Amino acid sequence: MDALFACPNNSTSQYYIQIKQRIYEEYVQIDSWKTNIVFIGEGMDKTIISGNKSYGGGIGTYYTATVVYVVYISIIDLTIDLYRPWGKFSRIVIMQSYIDMFVNPRGWIEFETMPRVQPYYLEYQNKGVGADLKRRVKWTSTTNDPRIVSNFTVRNFINGNK
Repeated sequence: MDALFACPNNSTSQYYIQIKQRIYEEYVQIDSWKTNIVFIGEGMDKTIISGNKSYGGGIGTYYTATVVYVVYISIIDLTIDLYRPWGKFSRIVIMQSYIDMFVNPRGWIEFETMPRVQPYYLEYQNKGVGADLKRRVKWTSTTNDPRIVSNFTVRNFINGNK
């Protein structure tokens, strides 16, 4: 994006980039010295930045993101999914976390190109607007049993039975 190069470095005020209605199939990296940049599209379903890099293509997962912000703090207006299945053995636990309103109410996403799997996705004692479980996809799990999630705590994950 040429507009990023025109942005001042280390700006103390916001610099707005208007992104016209279109599907952009490209990858955007915003370096840490390009501060206070705000992307403004013409609508959630009208301005789309998309790509198709994948870990399966020999690319590290970090480099598969469509838009990468290389910053220490980022405040953005968007909706994200908690995660997506990475295969038959996908296992994710989100516990005792604050989940804000920018998380998609469905929470988890399943890609149509993947075979139907039953991933192990578990939520436990999360707080915040985004932690509301009413609209989550049906195949996720929740628990109030601390014995179940104790297997996923830092102590047990690192030390095991020691």
